[in-house]
Amino acid sequence: MKDKLMNDKLEADMAKNPGGRPPNYLDEQLRDAIEALLDAGISEEDLSAPLVTKELKENHGVEGSINGGSLRGKMALMLPQIKREREDAYLLHVEETDEKLIEQAVVEFRRDLRIHAGRSRERHKKRTQEEIQENRARVEGLEASINALEDEVAAKDERIAALEEKEREWDARRTAMEEGLRKLEMECHSLREQRDLLERMGLGAKAANGAVEVSPP
Repeated sequence: MKDKLMNDKLEADMAKNPGGRPPNYLDEQLRDAIEALLDAGISEEDLSAPLVTKELKENHGVEGSINGGSLRGKMALMLPQIKREREDAYLLHVEETDEKLIEQAVVEFRRDLRIHAGRSRERHKKRTQEEIQENRARVEGLEASINALEDEVAAKDERIAALEEKEREWDARRTAMEEGLRKLEMECHSLREQRDLLERMGLGAKAANGAVEVSPP
């Protein structure tokens, strides 16, 4: 009877996949092989197609070669379902006392989480306040430096303005002295011309007198 059922399901698989060779094992056989390996202590991470193939052939009556790619595809679909069903089966064994212990543990775990979150938040706020104070002190220091530099610049500007004023005064005095010197030079030139004129006039007068004295009677 069991062999007949297996043959019927294999024929059904062939009808579903007429273009390719159907697997030579049933889904039930694959599930039994996977569960047997899991019960033997094989983890889901270590569960591989070669291990399942070996289990199918040695303990579940499957003969012939097994397509590794097809087997891995079926395993990928079946493993989450098996895991979910096994977990649901475990949950059926949970008693009321277990539920109370779980609720208490959840409450304590939740409290621990809230304490951790509150501690982290407190540290964050404290660190934020410290950073704010440090930034404020840094800004105040920069402002003081800026004010000192501005005062220094203002003092230098005042000194430069005073020097420029003195330079203007010196320029005015130099201009006045140059103008006075120019006038003196002009006066000297005028006096030289007057002297030369007088000298020429004097020489002319002497020449005229000499000429009168030597004339015959």
